[in-house]
Amino acid sequence: MLVFEVIINLCSVASNIAIIITMIYGIMKFRQDKLNVIADLNRQTKSETITFANEILEKTDNLFFEIRSKFGNDTINVSDLQNEKNPELDKVISKYLSLMERLSVGLNTKVYDFDVYARICCSKTIRAWTQLENIIFEKRKNSGNDLLYIEFETVVNDLRRWKAGAPETRGNYERLK
Repeated sequence: MLVFEVIINLCSVASNIAIIITMIYGIMKFRQDKLNVIADLNRQTKSETITFANEILEKTDNLFFEIRSKFGNDTINVSDLQNEKNPELDKVISKYLSLMERLSVGLNTKVYDFDVYARICCSKTIRAWTQLENIIFEKRKNSGNDLLYIEFETVVNDLRRWKAGAPETRGNYERLK
């Protein structure tokens, strides 16, 4: 009987070891699957950022071309816009700002990847804000809404910090992993 009990105990120990090994493997597998899902999500976010940025750029580049054809690269003052007496130009500026605000909401809420956007459009976005800044502040004042285009302003401020502190990244894809 003693041999039989030893065999049963050994089987029980072996069974427990097998359960522990299976649990460890399951935990390791779960952890790896979680990392894979996060990596896939990051890749998807980067890809969607590029896609959406291209869609927005297609629209905003045309709009900003119209703005620049009237004012060049100079900062636009409210008086400049009033002197133009062109309601269509005001609509173009409003449409541009609306598109940039929409994009900025996505960036600020991390729907889109900020670093990818910064690498694509940093200087262009900062230049556009600088050129339209006086108009934006006037629109805020006239509407009584201090938060008008605040998402766009937040992105521009973040881009300025990014640009000031960013090491040279062109061609460096390691940091995007």
